[in-house]
Amino acid sequence: MQCDFDSAALSGAYYEGFSNPAGEISFELSPGSYSVDCSADNSSTPAYDYYRQDFTLDVPAKSRVPIFLSQVSTLFGSVSNNGSFVQGSQIQLRCAGDISETPVYSVTDEYGSFLMKNAPSGDCVVYARHDTAATSTPVNLRVGQISNVDLQLEYALEQPASWLNSNVYTAILAVLVLIILAYLAYRAKPAQVVKEKQFVAPHEPVKQASHPVDARMSAVISTLDEREKSVVSYLLEHGASRESTVRKALMIPKATFFRVVKRLETKRIIRVDKHENRAVMRPTKWFLTGKQDEA
Repeated sequence: MQCDFDSAALSGAYYEGFSNPAGEISFELSPGSYSVDCSADNSSTPAYDYYRQDFTLDVPAKSRVPIFLSQVSTLFGSVSNNGSFVQGSQIQLRCAGDISETPVYSVTDEYGSFLMKNAPSGDCVVYARHDTAATSTPVNLRVGQISNVDLQLEYALEQPASWLNSNVYTAILAVLVLIILAYLAYRAKPAQVVKEKQFVAPHEPVKQASHPVDARMSAVISTLDEREKSVVSYLLEHGASRESTVRKALMIPKATFFRVVKRLETKRIIRVDKHENRAVMRPTKWFLTGKQDEA
């Protein structure tokens, strides 16, 4: 058996030796991890019988480490089409029971020939392909033997999609992508809140008190409670005003405010005129001048 050991320390050292009847062989290696290629040959066969490529071997100090090799064979062949050898044909070998389950590949040379060393052994199938033509054939590969197979390209593979079909598919895919992006953008757009148009009352003209607070008005005001006085004072200062404006300005609770307004109306100090659901308050003519309000 011969092995190639590669590590940072060895830089591709080569060892060769003969195993004993128990299949044991001794190599003097320093402890470490090695990348190894090993093969074993029976001199009675024309090719290598056992092989294993590029595996990692961890070697501890002075120990016995098992190395497992696979039974291999050699396959030689050619590929032709209509009597002419074909260069550049792709060759693939698949074997039943191959532990690695990895196909072996090769390519024909200028003479249409190919060679597969250290190929798996057993019942296998050889595949050949060139452009759109292909073929396959079964072959039995024996350990340590060289087998020969001649392949004739027979049937055509399915033609690849045309340039036109490829572009049609690309265009359809692009349209679908645009539709999806547009949909996502629409979903991400914040909903527009439609605000209800609210009625805004026209600004009430401010009417200043036409008369200063005289003794008679002061006497009337003195009979009022604090909230009634605050409403009257507001109207004397600001003139005619909406009920809601006065209530919010004086911060009087709604129910309380309307009771205050009702009492002031009863005392003929203010009057409330309603126009289109708007209630406007103003001091009465009687309160301001002592004269009767016009109907």
